[in-house]
Amino acid sequence: MDNVPLSDMLAEMGVAPESRQAAREALVEARVISGRPNRAGIAVSKQGAVRATLETAFLLHCRNGDCRRTAAGASATLLVEQFACNVCGGSADRRALGQMAQAMERAGLSRLLIVGGTEVKTRQIRANSPASVECRFVDSVVARDARYFRDHKRWAEVIAIWGGTPLPHKVSRHFDAKGDSRVVTVRGTGIATLAEAVRRHVQRSD
Repeated sequence: MDNVPLSDMLAEMGVAPESRQAAREALVEARVISGRPNRAGIAVSKQGAVRATLETAFLLHCRNGDCRRTAAGASATLLVEQFACNVCGGSADRRALGQMAQAMERAGLSRLLIVGGTEVKTRQIRANSPASVECRFVDSVVARDARYFRDHKRWAEVIAIWGGTPLPHKVSRHFDAKGDSRVVTVRGTGIATLAEAVRRHVQRSD
């Protein structure tokens, strides 16, 4: 299994140097990593779990003054580089979601099922998606029975399997049937990446 230094993984995610100790403590508390003081590395496969834990535990904000002021009211914050900011980064996400919505509308589609993601990303998508797209979300937090998955699959016009986020096979296997033209697999964790993948898929299918 490939390991990388935890500090390198956090840097790649945009976590500022002065915030990495707080990030590490959150990861220990969530049992994503052990609390051993001499721990040097982390499995690359845990990157999705690390990102999900940080986005759940903190509001990620950059050094921009407006972003700092917005974050001041949050219970827990983490300083990150601008590309990882959940405050001003939302503008790129909003633009990508708007372009996705336009493509779906042109194709006569409105019902998008997103399989995977985190609670934070779900809230951001709901807040930034145009009203023309109705989104439903399936995650792995709550145990579900087969009927739940079947009903959601029947409802959906487009199914995005968000493979870059924490998503066990026991959940994704209900939706990744071969030959289902509604399904698009998303590689990556960003909301803009998800929206762009759906947009391209819809345009190819139109």
